[in-house]
Amino acid sequence: MPSAAPSFPGLRVLLAEDNWSIALTMSTMLEDWGCTVVSVAADCASAEDLAATADADCAVLDIELLDGLCYSAAERAAARGMAVIFTSGYDTPPDLPPALRDTPWLVKPVAPAHLQRALQSLLETRNA
Repeated sequence: MPSAAPSFPGLRVLLAEDNWSIALTMSTMLEDWGCTVVSVAADCASAEDLAATADADCAVLDIELLDGLCYSAAERAAARGMAVIFTSGYDTPPDLPPALRDTPWLVKPVAPAHLQRALQSLLETRNA
């Protein structure tokens, strides 16, 4: 566990998670780190709509929501310049489309330190 609370002031996050307990926990954690959770989606259709319209820097997406796999939401978010992080209860990713194969993959329950490292890595890549 990191010795100091991570800080991501002003980072705008789109969250897609169909388990409201996990969504609340992740939202609270992100906000504690200085992020703004701009919206939460519980299904792929909503996640795709939000990926097309939300003013976000990154999307933290559960790969499988109530209505299926959310590849299209991830592709739309990435096409708009959002960094994407997948979360899943699966240990290994399914056969992802080529454009999504390098997307960070975090297994739920997501350890705060793992999410912190993924966000930091995305920010470093973006700022390089």
